[in-house]
Amino acid sequence: MPSHGPRTSVIVGRDSNNKSLVSYMLKRIAEHYGFSITKTLPQTRSKNGRITVKRGSVMGGSIKVPVGKTEVTRKGNRKYHNIPMPAGMTILKIQSFLQKAKKNKPDHFVSMDGRSWPVN
Repeated sequence: MPSHGPRTSVIVGRDSNNKSLVSYMLKRIAEHYGFSITKTLPQTRSKNGRITVKRGSVMGGSIKVPVGKTEVTRKGNRKYHNIPMPAGMTILKIQSFLQKAKKNKPDHFVSMDGRSWPVN
């Protein structure tokens, strides 16, 4: 499977235990929307006592976010970026995460089940 470039970790929200939910996405996508890239990753300890780095996007799906207001394919369909989301991200949490985009703010996103949701 091609890698499509370097990846980076972005904190997308918090779970019920107030631990960080991390998305391991392409760096170019994180920079396109202006998400803040985390330099230090959350760490956990394994059963053996080893420190493991939490890379995120565990057992979740991907949402589709439009590239821009006018970006279309040759056939006239809108272009979308796939952003992986970790398990535990609800629609409200995804909406609040996408509102934090500093540039190219999306107006909607397509959830894992194919429904389109507004961001604001």
